Amino acid sequence: MGKTAAWYDEAQTLFVREGLSLAEISRQIGVSATTLSKWKAKGDWERLRKRYLESERHFSLMLQELKYKLGKKALETLHIKTIYALAYLIASTKPYAQRELKKIEKEETDQDKRDLSPEEKQRLLDRILETEYGIKR
Repeated sequence: MGKTAAWYDEAQTLFVREGLSLAEISRQIGVSATTLSKWKAKGDWERLRKRYLESERHFSLMLQELKYKLGKKALETLHIKTIYALAYLIASTKPYAQRELKKIEKEETDQDKRDLSPEEKQRLLDRILETEYGIKR
């Protein structure tokens, strides 16, 4: 791949996926705004950006729905695997939640891997719901 093709790919990614303006891309990769404008028209970047944003929104909505359903099931059953599934889902969609998951896993390890009582499961679920969703029970 030549320099031009690499710059084109980089510029397209920055425009479509990162949402940068042509001026920002020009400053970042050192290609003129005029060239970028031609590439944008030729490659139909606006359409690609719109499709990308729609797919991201759809995926985000699906994740939100899954988190809602899993949270509801966790509240109903208090099953430890459901609670951990919820925690893992949250952790995979929110980088800072990873820290919370590590704390929870450490607490489980610190408890000599014994099975949690229903009260401990409830406290664990309450902490996840409060930390991630702001739901206090």
